[in-house]
Amino acid sequence: MQFTVSRETHEKLSEAQNLLRHRIPDGDVAAIFERALTLLLNELHKTRHALVERPRMTLLTEGTARHVPASVKRAVWERDSGQCAFVGAVGRCSERGFLEYHHRIPFSDGGATRIDNLELRCRAHNAFEVERWSGVREEDLVREVFLADLNSGRVLDGAINLDAGWAADGWGDAPRLPLE
Repeated sequence: MQFTVSRETHEKLSEAQNLLRHRIPDGDVAAIFERALTLLLNELHKTRHALVERPRMTLLTEGTARHVPASVKRAVWERDSGQCAFVGAVGRCSERGFLEYHHRIPFSDGGATRIDNLELRCRAHNAFEVERWSGVREEDLVREVFLADLNSGRVLDGAINLDAGWAADGWGDAPRLPLE
């Protein structure tokens, strides 16, 4: 692996090499990099998923608040294996980044913040589930109105005009479908 670092980063590396001479006498950059990544990952696991060596004993509450307790985060993270739990037509989503704690029954509709009502979702699937549960927001539909090419009268695929009550199914002079 090769990468370019700033002068400040190079100075930090030199300082780390000097401070670690008792453990890494030759100042091997790969060994220092590995130690630094291990520490970074430990910190990220603590802050993002409450994964600690000795968790505090907490009572599992009824989940009446939006806040997700650390014990619940740990249990959901472990159950879902740190991966988006969305399962679609082609199987389970493989995303492991941009994960969010998703309420199966939304909190706004009375869904509790409990292990059995939470799943890990990537940002895209969390938004998809919200849209499936609540429907498309009106501002999203209004945005689509601007897809129409007003100069030629042609319409882009998916354009919707709420005022006129029609939606296009293709580009050009395709028939306009009535909105239901």
